[in-house]
This record gives sequence, structure tokens and C-alpha cells, in this order.
Amino acid sequence: MFFIGIISNKDYSKIETELYKKLDKNEYTIINITNETINFIKNIKFDAILIIDVNSLLPENNDILKQIINNSKYLVINTDIEYDLEILNDLEINVITYGFNSKTTITASSINPENLLVCIQRNIININGKIIEQQDKKVNITGKYNANYMLGIVAILIIFEKI
Repeated sequence: MFFIGIISNKDYSKIETELYKKLDKNEYTIINITNETINFIKNIKFDAILIIDVNSLLPENNDILKQIINNSKYLVINTDIEYDLEILNDLEINVITYGFNSKTTITASSINPENLLVCIQRNIININGKIIEQQDKKVNITGKYNANYMLGIVAILIIFEKI
């Protein structure tokens, strides 16, 4: 069983729905990390954490969040948002960045209503140890989603070899 955590202040259910279109619910569990759930899930070892907006968590939860992140295998983070958190410094896990700036691991080359052309700008080692080399990947979009969310979803699916 793989565990994926999502930190988002909105649209969690849309993100979860899109991920479950490619992930088997019998093999993957997606958990919303919120101020209300963080104390109950602090001992779960996540395979990946997708941060859409970490600023949705209260500052008093920073120590627990740092513990959760450091016990994870992957952190997928939107670098288009400014974070005022020291907990994201000096991580010893696999960090995959996404967004629309030229320094991210995953960015969009082009976007249209039916698909997204994603550019992998640095090699990624996926959950099975396979190297995903720099390349462009065409990803079909099945609904109307924020393009930034889609980049985060694509990053998770790349980690688990689902696209």
C-alpha cells in the first residue's frame, strides 16, 4: 500500500479524483493533510507528499509537518508560491519541484483544453528506482483544472510510473 499526502487549502477533492483516475484505490491511499488531520496522521510514512499550498496549515503545526515530510520518500512542491517555512530547508528526501518557472523539475511547455505538454527538466528517480530522463510528455486532461494542480498531479503520477 502506498500513501500519498496532499496539502491544499482548496480543491482537494478534485485533485484526489484526478489521481484516482490513474491510481488503484486498493494500492494507493490519498490523505488530505489539514490542521484538523495532522495530529492523527503524524506517524504515517508517506511515499509522497504533494504540496499545493502549505500556507493553509497553521504555523503551530510546523514541527509536526516537518516530521511528516522528513519521514516521507518524496516531496512534490509548487515553487510558484512563496513559502515562509524553514521546515522546507535541508530536507534529505527526494524533492520534485513544479510550476511555471524555468528552475522547476517539472513545468508546462504548452497547455490547451485537451492536453498538457509537460517538460521534465531534470532526471527523476521514481519509486521503483527507474530514472525518468529529461523529456517532454503529453498528458491528456479530462476536466477543467488549474494548470498548476495538473503539474503536481503529473509529478505524482511520474513518481509511481502511471504516465
